[in-house]
Amino acid sequence: MLVDELMGSHFDYWVTQAEQRNTDVPMQGPAQLVRRFSMDPALAQPIIERERIVVGVIHDAELGVQAVACVGTVTPGGVRSEDGRYWLGDCELQAAMRCYFGINYGSIVV
Repeated sequence: MLVDELMGSHFDYWVTQAEQRNTDVPMQGPAQLVRRFSMDPALAQPIIERERIVVGVIHDAELGVQAVACVGTVTPGGVRSEDGRYWLGDCELQAAMRCYFGINYGSIVV
């Protein structure tokens, strides 16, 4: 499955796995629910800042209005990726968390 197709709790599960791999903070206990990184700015913002993820908005004739995220910089024309990879989402948090997952695991989930 492509990272750009991940949504909901399945998506948040994979972001949790990436975060658990990259930090010493325990993400889950035996009865704890998966954190909602793609919907909760308080959970996502520390990751976005730490990983230097920037987010913009594109208006595409085929895709419509989409958030686009990458590790890079904000420019007058939008966002510019350092490595040429961009991640899309229906909202800014979704795009940012897809970017985070993508830079850790790649663009395909097995």
